[in-house]
Amino acid sequence: TVTSTVSSSVGPEAPVRVHTGVQLLPSSADTRASAAYRDALFATMAEIQPVEICGDAGFLMNVQEMETAHRYNTNLTVLIWEDHAYGLIKWKQDNYFGKHTDLDFGNPDFMKLAESFGWQGIYEDKSTELQAALERSFQHEGPSLVVIPIDYRENNLLTERLGHIACPI
Repeated sequence: TVTSTVSSSVGPEAPVRVHTGVQLLPSSADTRASAAYRDALFATMAEIQPVEICGDAGFLMNVQEMETAHRYNTNLTVLIWEDHAYGLIKWKQDNYFGKHTDLDFGNPDFMKLAESFGWQGIYEDKSTELQAALERSFQHEGPSLVVIPIDYRENNLLTERLGHIACPI
């Protein structure tokens, strides 16, 4: 089961290719950045091994649930897309207003945070190694936190490109 609150400029309703046997629970329509984390935590209670994909801001909105995941020894994997900002809000403000408010922030050391809650922590800064990092998290008994830095500037480039596409009727 994959839960997610992160989105791109194509939006949460864009087609998503999912492997057979994988459930996708997009929570973007819930409008709360932290909703998918809650959904993933509940999925572990049903003995499902979910992967929660979230931004760093959305994850920090419910960071206290790390204790719950540890206490119940869930096999939850949380994948954080780290950009040190409210990236989706920044992108939307740029689109609508041509600028954005101050939406950047500092993060804790996620590896120390994972350790302090009894989680396995994996930091991966190479996208080519992300699959191996996720496999390590799936093999671990208990909750895992996988962090990968991300650059949301591609959203602006895609939005600009899509804005220039015209289809004759």
